[in-house]
Amino acid sequence: MSEQVNADGLDREVQRRSDILEAARGLFRRYGYRKTTMDDIARAAGITKPTIYSYFKGKKDIIAGLVEWEGAQVLKTGLAGQDENASAEEQLAGMFLAVDRFLEEDTFLQGIASRDPDIITPEVINIAFGFERRIMEAVERILAKGIAEGTIRKTDPRLLSYAIVRLHEAFTFTAFLELDGYSKERVNEFFVEMMAATMRP
Repeated sequence: MSEQVNADGLDREVQRRSDILEAARGLFRRYGYRKTTMDDIARAAGITKPTIYSYFKGKKDIIAGLVEWEGAQVLKTGLAGQDENASAEEQLAGMFLAVDRFLEEDTFLQGIASRDPDIITPEVINIAFGFERRIMEAVERILAKGIAEGTIRKTDPRLLSYAIVRLHEAFTFTAFLELDGYSKERVNEFFVEMMAATMRP
């Protein structure tokens, strides 16, 4: 019985934290980080400001929580549905195109970073680097498998993973410079084509 009570209490805590993050996310998207106050977040979440402070130290802590949540969604999207029987090239293409689609549908991170660049604190950068490392590790595993099978050219899989992930970030997280006659989708596809060309034996 006590275990059930503890589990229910934990579920409530997780849900309350999630409600606060969701309320803040909506306000940050609509009004921006700077204009949104802790009072605004409390009202939107339907709780008192002291309750928010029992979960988060302040707005910087909330934005760090949102970056962590968004990063987890990007990672989950990239790794979801990986077919172990597919070639390394197919797995990586599927991963990066899935991430591109997710980021096009969910523009929160790119939107708030361009509107309020002061949110890019050392803590936020550390969180982002943590997810970047996990993505690089996943890419490295796929590359190592492809190298062993002879479908990827013999090279250092860790270094190639680093180069691919960093190049993808340049394509994805910098402002999109529109090229006449080329959609963002076509640019994303070109990244995959270029990646594949560098990997083949």
